[in-house]
Amino acid sequence: MRIDRTLNTNLTNIAYAVVIASFIIIWITTGMTSQNGLTALISGYSGLLAALVFLVVLGWTNMDQTVPIMTRLTSFIPFIVLIFIISLLVSYLSIYFERISTDQMSTYYYTFSHMSTLFLAVQIGILFRSILTTSSMDPKTFSILMLLGTINAIIVISLGVILKFYSTQG
Repeated sequence: MRIDRTLNTNLTNIAYAVVIASFIIIWITTGMTSQNGLTALISGYSGLLAALVFLVVLGWTNMDQTVPIMTRLTSFIPFIVLIFIISLLVSYLSIYFERISTDQMSTYYYTFSHMSTLFLAVQIGILFRSILTTSSMDPKTFSILMLLGTINAIIVISLGVILKFYSTQG
């Protein structure tokens, strides 16, 4: 089922606006330890997650259904990696909300949180630049996004380990 071209463009632009607004919220609130700042950070990641899922669904509905399913799935792998990373971040921030909001975690939390935000910005920038300039992603861009996604996943998993095992009391 294809969506009208004008409607598709409008919906895509709305999703891009949500991505930009969410990322601004994430950029501002990364590293905050107050309850309100942490809630805003979780909200920013949730908005980003929702917009990416919406873009995947929108892209899937507009794809040529005669193309083999594996080919269609391959084109969404960079989005799926981002969705996985952001889901992990939202999970960690929600699970360890109390520990973060009472500032009972290691200083490594701030370092890894900023690194993850930076990698997320680069990934989203490359992905959207690729989508906006060409209709398909070239193998070089795909490989770069997979490399950045793997590094970012390692950073986020390390962030989870830091939040679970490296806390400070007092």
